[in-house]
Amino acid sequence: MSVTFVCNNCGARHPKWSGKCENCGEWNTLAEQAPAIPSRPASGGSTSKAAQRAQQRVSGNVPMSFADIEGAVKNRATTGLQDVDRVLGGGFVPGMVVLLSGEPG
Repeated sequence: MSVTFVCNNCGARHPKWSGKCENCGEWNTLAEQAPAIPSRPASGGSTSKAAQRAQQRVSGNVPMSFADIEGAVKNRATTGLQDVDRVLGGGFVPGMVVLLSGEPG
């Protein structure tokens, strides 16, 4: 997906910016146009509301805070150590790998 430049005067598309439109000859009329985000075909499955909101925000390029993102993993195994569980986000997740100690750097 590449950026195209569209003339505001005649609508001609250009692969790169130029000071003058090659189609109508007007100067400083080319504006950058971002490529359209392709829509995904329906897969038949349901999408979570968080994923739908995220897709809407991605298409509109709106930043979202981490508090608005819902985690998909709900089952966490706690360690019984409150500080360790806090650092791990509530405990271990199945398939999770954590480096507990290692050489610096």
